[in-house]
Amino acid sequence: MSISDMIKQMESIDYDVRFMVLHDLSEELVDPKFQIGRKADELINKILELISDSSGDVQSMAIDCIKLLVNKVNDTRVYKIFKFITEKILYGKEEFRDVYTIALKGVFSQLENVKKSLVIKVANKTIPNILEGIRSSQSSEIKSSCIGVIDSFLRLYGHLVPVLHEKIQHVLFVSLPTLNVTRTAIETLSFLPSLTNDPLFFKLLDSIIEVLENNSKILENRVYIQLMAAIAKNVGSRIDSKLKKITGLLIGYIQNEKYKEKVDLIDSIFYCFESFILNCTFQIGKFIDTILTISLKLISYDPYYNIDSESGSDFTGSESMSEESESSLESEERSELEEYEEDYSEDDETSWKIRRGSIKCLLALIKTRPELVNVYYEKVSNTLISRFSEREDYVKLDIYETYIQLLQQTRIKLQGFSENEELKKEVLKVTKPVINSLHREFNNSSLKSRIKIFVLLTELVKASTKDSLLPFFDKLFKDFKSALFDKFSNNSQYSASAILFFRNYLIYNNLSSNLIEISSLFEILNNYINSPENQLSIETLKICSQISETIRSLSNNEEKEKDNQIIEKNKLNEIAINLFDMVNSVFKEQKKDTEVKEISIIVMSSLIYNLGDYLENRIEETLNILFDRMKIETTRVISIKSLKKILESGSKWKIGSIVIIENLMKELSKYLLKHNRVVRQYSLIALIEIIKNYNEFGNSEIFTRIISVLSNFITDQDPLIANLSLQLGQVLVLQNPYTHEKIVDTIVEKAFNILISPMHFQETNLVSSAIGLYKAIVQEIIIKKSTLKTPIDLTFSELIEPMVKWIQGKENIKKDDQGKIKALAECVSELSLIASSDDFNTLLVSLLKNLKEKPSIPIVTFSLYSIARIGSKKDLSSYKKLKTIIYRCFAHISDDIKIAASYCLGNIAIGNLKYFLHYVLKQFQIKSKHNFAHELMRTMKEIIDYFIANLNTDTDLENNKDILNKRKYFESHLEQILHSLFQNCESEIEVTRNLVSECIGKIAILKPKLLINKIIDKLSNVEDKDNEIKKIKLKKSKSTKSLKALKNSKIFLQSTLLNSLKFAISKDDIQKIDKLIQKKIKKFIIYLENPDYLIRLATLAFLNTAARKKFWVIGKNIKYLLTHLLKETEINKELIGSVEMGQFNYKIDEGLENRKLAYDTLNLMILHCNELLKVSGIIDAVKNGIEDPYIEINLITLDLFIKLIQFRYDLIRVNINKLIDPLKKSLNKSNNDEIEYKQNVSQNEELINSALKAIYLLNKSNISKNEPKFADFFEKVINRNVELKKQYQLIVKNSSNQESKEF
Repeated sequence: MSISDMIKQMESIDYDVRFMVLHDLSEELVDPKFQIGRKADELINKILELISDSSGDVQSMAIDCIKLLVNKVNDTRVYKIFKFITEKILYGKEEFRDVYTIALKGVFSQLENVKKSLVIKVANKTIPNILEGIRSSQSSEIKSSCIGVIDSFLRLYGHLVPVLHEKIQHVLFVSLPTLNVTRTAIETLSFLPSLTNDPLFFKLLDSIIEVLENNSKILENRVYIQLMAAIAKNVGSRIDSKLKKITGLLIGYIQNEKYKEKVDLIDSIFYCFESFILNCTFQIGKFIDTILTISLKLISYDPYYNIDSESGSDFTGSESMSEESESSLESEERSELEEYEEDYSEDDETSWKIRRGSIKCLLALIKTRPELVNVYYEKVSNTLISRFSEREDYVKLDIYETYIQLLQQTRIKLQGFSENEELKKEVLKVTKPVINSLHREFNNSSLKSRIKIFVLLTELVKASTKDSLLPFFDKLFKDFKSALFDKFSNNSQYSASAILFFRNYLIYNNLSSNLIEISSLFEILNNYINSPENQLSIETLKICSQISETIRSLSNNEEKEKDNQIIEKNKLNEIAINLFDMVNSVFKEQKKDTEVKEISIIVMSSLIYNLGDYLENRIEETLNILFDRMKIETTRVISIKSLKKILESGSKWKIGSIVIIENLMKELSKYLLKHNRVVRQYSLIALIEIIKNYNEFGNSEIFTRIISVLSNFITDQDPLIANLSLQLGQVLVLQNPYTHEKIVDTIVEKAFNILISPMHFQETNLVSSAIGLYKAIVQEIIIKKSTLKTPIDLTFSELIEPMVKWIQGKENIKKDDQGKIKALAECVSELSLIASSDDFNTLLVSLLKNLKEKPSIPIVTFSLYSIARIGSKKDLSSYKKLKTIIYRCFAHISDDIKIAASYCLGNIAIGNLKYFLHYVLKQFQIKSKHNFAHELMRTMKEIIDYFIANLNTDTDLENNKDILNKRKYFESHLEQILHSLFQNCESEIEVTRNLVSECIGKIAILKPKLLINKIIDKLSNVEDKDNEIKKIKLKKSKSTKSLKALKNSKIFLQSTLLNSLKFAISKDDIQKIDKLIQKKIKKFIIYLENPDYLIRLATLAFLNTAARKKFWVIGKNIKYLLTHLLKETEINKELIGSVEMGQFNYKIDEGLENRKLAYDTLNLMILHCNELLKVSGIIDAVKNGIEDPYIEINLITLDLFIKLIQFRYDLIRVNINKLIDPLKKSLNKSNNDEIEYKQNVSQNEELINSALKAIYLLNKSNISKNEPKFADFFEKVINRNVELKKQYQLIVKNSSNQESKEF
């Protein structure tokens, strides 16, 4: 159809014809090849006319067409379109104004597809007219439309027209008090500062301050306070310099008696405070106490409430809200500003606004300042509890929500590393008043309030110590029971919240003494368990599981008297059967939802696991159903998992049916052939349990099939499946003699291959499982050979022969052989310990012979590791020459043998500490031409590691007497040991010093007070060395070597001692040493100011470990630490030197490790410490780190940069121009030809990916629209580089997928 025909049909009186022609035109306009021709003006006029058509459908299609036309016509016609629509908004008919407003917003949105110069020209011609409409029009509808257009334009193109910012800001600000559309204007004006420069932004803030200082009109002040709150929400970080002034003015208003009854004004001030707390988290810190005091004072502001009529009017208000509350459960969330205005009608008394405003401030404080949780219990908790009786339902809900947030923050803090006994006491202190108050309120509360009460109680249960809520069972149970029967019980959200509470109550409190009362609810719970609401059914099923655990704990209680036990058992039997019937009604139902079906299977397995002794007659029926579920693909995995739990039950009952067990074994053996890895995994686990408990029901055919499958699984391709297969093989050997021959023929070789598999596979449990199989073979086949009817002809020496031959076939130890030799040595030593005495002695003689004759390095190394393992578990002191033979190995040329000898001497010392420790300490004192200090340090480390590994044996004295006696003997020689260690603190060999640090640090865990005092004394008592240095300088002798040696010894001593602190706090759990270091921390961190880089490096290593594992140890000194950490990130040119190696000259930066640790510590601290986000120097540190010549620093810094984007985007946005060039350099490093980047290809790829991820996060925050320089950088560096663009798109895709998964 031609353009002329279209124009004619647009004049048709039939609106269907007009609609269809516009529809056809819109489809044509989408085609890039479509040309309008000479009829463009006529076509534009006609479409513009149809925007005000009588048909809504035609209007909508006309708007779509005019939007598309913007991209098809020249600039003059674009101006014409904008001019026409603008005039219609300002001067046209009122009935079509909204349509033209939508049209103008639409054509603005299409300007994205044209050149920027046209956008700017159109804006310069259109926006002033729109602003004039806001300024001069008397119609609120015109003003509203104009503000809507301005808002839409600013969000799309505000960054392109900075020349218009001032005019827009002025017109909106001046017009604000006179507008009936205040909310829209505030949103628009508060968005503008995200685009404006600092002078214009501060001009806006100064204008607000001037109004608040001088204006006496309450209504106007209220509007400008709301504007300030909205600005803080959008650009909170930018108001730093003015925040003190603004907050001071607001506090002055709220404390002024003149404004005491100006509810709306005070409400707006609270709204502003809330916005400051949430969005200016760090800057508002100085005013926290004042805001807290004001909020607590006004939380009970209720001048119209008659206390005498409390019993009547208080609850009437709540009941009257119930219908509104129910409907609100289904309504959409309103914006924060709307909440303040629309929750109540204007006809109501409005003092509730002040109370809720104060509550909102408290809620914001608790959310953003969790570190003050102890203060909240001291100052806020009691006030909140007293306000649980609030008469207005919406305010009450906010009070409950605030207390819920307090309990959540409490729970988070209690889960941390540091002990919080005080906090636990605070929770215990408030438990009674909270429960009593909620119990009083419960029956008279609305539906929504009741739901919140159960949510609050759930959080209280989780935050409380175990069994601390037992004394309140009657009240809590009464409310829970009421929730199941009252008028709101049909509401699924209400019932679910009640059931969720009671399940958590059961988890955290042992209610065994209240089982009779709980069982009285089974009838009503049965209705919920079969509810069509899946969530209700699931939560009720979980309650049943928890009740079964309570019954199990009660039935296992052996302290009851025998007579009482019989009575108790009868009651328990009845409860168990009722519980089973209830769960079974869901379990056997086929048509249930998959999720409900899965939970019912889990809960049924839990019931049989816990109550099997009471349900013996019903178990076989259940297993048959479970067997059927196992055959269905969707429930197979969960059924096998549940079966495994049933089979590992410690109950007295047994499955009596041979048929069931045989069928299970057959089915599971089939599943081993499935390609589904998870099915394979749990089938192996279930088979292990079946064969452990019901081996007699299996037959040779099934076992043969299983073993043939296992032999294929035992490879290094899938370590988890191989590990389980080895465990199943071990169980078969131990339980079934008829499998021995098949296992020896097929699986032993596979187990041997695992022992000599590549190093990275030995990091799993594979090696221990392979050794477990070997041990089972020695125990069941070799040792018990005489007891078997058909013994297998296998000896101990034949079993270990392949291992010995493999070692003998090695001439030297290659890089990946070390782990294999250790694995073989561990296996041989473990087998020898359970072998016959003849086999043991033969092996040990052979190993000692190897040490004497030293046939090859691998054989000697293997022999040393084998003897070490044996000696750690068996006293070898009877072999008198053993220690001397091992000691001589220290002199061997091979480092592998030296390391193995140290390991060996340390481990045999563990076997008989009294005999061997004396020898080790004696060797420290011997001075000969051979200095074996390093090897002896390794030996001492092995001994100390043994005590660290058995650190918590004090609690079990009976079973650990041997360990405790050894520890006492060790501690009796501690002074001698420390003397030897401190002597080597000044060693010139760095590796030796590191070993000394580790030994001292680990001994500090054993004897904290002694070691900390010694370390502090040694660190401070370096004056003797300083005096010696001064004497040498005064003599001015030529003894420069001795002067240098003294300086080095001082540095080495201090750095070694400081480095030991890193090992002292290395344990994951809290130790006494941690608290001691926390108390004395200032004595250690002061060394960050030391001029020597080695001493600072040791201090940084300690701080890095603390930040990683136990931040609370250093947390109180954060400001001091940050200052010095930022200094350490700077490149120190004095530490940069060069070394000549042949014809090459290599640059050496001795400050590299310091910088690396400093950046890494900052990176760790950002997760714990808000202070880091306030430090101004952090941006410069990030810039320097990205530009650092070493790729390790670049990677750590980019990680820090990414976290800053996530936690403090506003700071990054303000400083983004500083960081663009460093980002560009990091992306260009891929083209760098330097050797270090050629050698680190994978690191370089990681660097580019990190940089691109940072760029993605910046783009996600729409920084390109606000920062032209960044937009230009992205276009030129990313979009125009094919490879980088491809990588960037992949990162966007992966990140989007990850975010959707998390959602």
